[in-house]
Amino acid sequence: MKLLLSAVLWEKQCKEGLSQTELVGWAKDLNLAGVEFRPFWRDQESEVDQVAALIAKTGLTAVYAANDGILAVDQAQTIQALAALRQSLAIAVRLGAKVLRMNVATGAFDASLAKTDWWLAAMRQILADAEKASILLAVENGPSKDKGDAGLLADLLVTVGSPNFKLTFDTANWLYSGVQPEKALEQFLPYIGYVHLKDAVSEQGVMKHSHPGTGLVDVRGLYKQLLSNGYNGLAALEFPGGDDPLGRARIVADYLCG
Repeated sequence: MKLLLSAVLWEKQCKEGLSQTELVGWAKDLNLAGVEFRPFWRDQESEVDQVAALIAKTGLTAVYAANDGILAVDQAQTIQALAALRQSLAIAVRLGAKVLRMNVATGAFDASLAKTDWWLAAMRQILADAEKASILLAVENGPSKDKGDAGLLADLLVTVGSPNFKLTFDTANWLYSGVQPEKALEQFLPYIGYVHLKDAVSEQGVMKHSHPGTGLVDVRGLYKQLLSNGYNGLAALEFPGGDDPLGRARIVADYLCG
């Protein structure tokens, strides 16, 4: 399994002006395999090209974690969502990314739309374009009951039925939907194409993201289970970075491999 550094650790700093180009050097400093980039661009046109050049020069791996969903409340809004996903795919292609991660939806959605011929045709066209660029599409189990519903995710994966459409397995998000991560790992192991390694804590009954080793999820145990089951893909350190994102990333990388 190859560990990546996610831009999410620097979400606050990126939104305040930090360039994601900085993450490439930090990933190298930590001896990680690459970077998961986010739509935190200051100047998208120039910064994407700069990042792509750095990735090519260093030989690191890039992933693009888009915010787009593949479903919405009706046909018109779902078509808009899929058009936005196409734009994100174009960015992933420019980055030379290996994986494009997306969400089930960005808001409310109608799951029955995934049973329609037009939706499946649209998804298969996007998949064909991604395959030409050797990019895997990976939908994430979201941090909510509806977007992290195991039945829904299984239906999506089976309906699309493509080896190029997999699951982004987020170790903590399952708790938000009432699913134990270990049981989810058993169910979805054949479908996992990408992994987010993070933890979650409960504060006054409210679930919040945290970094591995601090919360309710046995992230290291899941990491080792993935390894023992032959998962040799990409996994991002993807959690709040706090006041010292780089230091926290180093601690978590050591924790996982300990």
